[in-house]
Amino acid sequence: MKALLAVIVLLLVGVIALACYRGWVHFSRDGADANPNVTLEVDKAKIEADKEKVEGLGQRVKEKAGGATDTAKETAKE
Repeated sequence: MKALLAVIVLLLVGVIALACYRGWVHFSRDGADANPNVTLEVDKAKIEADKEKVEGLGQRVKEKAGGATDTAKETAKE
């Protein structure tokens, strides 16, 4: 059970690190007074742009794989 919890925590930390690295989220802190405020900003436009890039990449891979399977089918028929 402890191992499962550790894996979940590591996955969560990894996702947060990836989100910060890709610029999907930003943390900021205002420490002007005794009670500092922590702000979390989510950049939805950046997330959507990266999502579209991944979908486009997936489509290109499908097209290349489709062409390769069509060529293999033609070769098998001969």
